[in-house]
Parts: sequence; structure tokens; C-alpha cells
Amino acid sequence: MMIYMLIFAVMWEFGCNWLSRRCEDNRAHTELLSKVAKELMILGFIGFCMILSKEVGLKMNPHTLHCFEFCDLLVSICVLLYVGNTALSCTYMHVTRRIW
Repeated sequence: MMIYMLIFAVMWEFGCNWLSRRCEDNRAHTELLSKVAKELMILGFIGFCMILSKEVGLKMNPHTLHCFEFCDLLVSICVLLYVGNTALSCTYMHVTRRIW
């Protein structure tokens, strides 16, 4: 699992670097990329804190633990939806700019 996480992190940084170089001439895309990176860092930090507090041994009954894990799953789904929405927005902005 650690190898997959490492590969994902390297590919993510490569993709972000490639996008930032590609978006240098377009201010709107640069701002959007910056906002996406900030939002993903916030959501990642929240997810990390949730997992860390569970692993540290926060005393919870089974119902609270189930709700806690569900919240962690929701944060992950929000990240995926946010990235998908941003990708669609960038694509549509590019197509609209080209048509215009």
C-alpha cells in the first residue's frame, strides 16, 4: 500500500507541475489550479486528522466509530467530486474560449 501511495504522490506532483507549466499564460487557469491545490490540502488534512485520531485510540463506542469512518469516507468522496468538477470546468472553459 505504501508503494501505491508513493507512486500516486509522485504522479500527482508530476501532474500538478505539468499543469502549472501549461497554465502559466492563462491567469484564470492558474488561479483555479491554486484554489484546487489549497482545497485538496485542506480536505487531506481533515482526512489525515480523522484517521490519526482514530489510530491514536480515541475512545469511541461502535456507533460513534461507524459515524467517524463514514465521515472519513465522505471527505474522500468530496475530494473526488471536487477534482472531477474542476476538471470539467477547466475543459469547458477551454472549449468556450476556443469557440469564442
